[in-house]
Amino acid sequence: MKVSSKQRAWGVLEKVALQSSSATIDQESPEIYKLYMDDDGTYPNNQNYPLLLYRSAFHGTERDGIDTIVSSGEWTRPWVGEVFTFHHYHCTAWEILVCVAGEADVQIGGPKGPVVKFFSGDVALIPPGLAHTQIQDCNGFTLLGSYPKEGFSGTIDTLRGAPTEEQRANIKACVTPETDPVLGLNLADLWK
Repeated sequence: MKVSSKQRAWGVLEKVALQSSSATIDQESPEIYKLYMDDDGTYPNNQNYPLLLYRSAFHGTERDGIDTIVSSGEWTRPWVGEVFTFHHYHCTAWEILVCVAGEADVQIGGPKGPVVKFFSGDVALIPPGLAHTQIQDCNGFTLLGSYPKEGFSGTIDTLRGAPTEEQRANIKACVTPETDPVLGLNLADLWK
């Protein structure tokens, strides 16, 4: 069931109600939020898919995170680092970020978008076209970042500013992952 773009709360972090069909749901399940961002005139963002933010979803070391993502078999070997400190997006891939240490403020959707606090243990799934930048960090902020293998060309584009028509087409053509590599949740259930 696709939600009309007119019914969406653009730029608002909304809590997702987990359905038992998504995965094994228990009291330890993370709170999951979605954030839709519209095209702001410069950054395309993604009108069809939101950022998904899982609060306190990952409990482990950097090594544990790498092993978890790699063991799914569907995502690239993660890089270790931080979010770039300039507004950027990717038109050829989804991106998963797993915060393994510290915390940071990350602005979503371009210079007018909301700032979201990322904490150790949080996981974010970023759709293609969605602008994001790190505003500040503390306490040794460290992320693991990875991209789905399906449709992956071996390099990730890092784009700034308005997309070309080809880049817009790439965003729409990007292969959408069916599950996330950390909890294995059915992503279609979370976008409803």
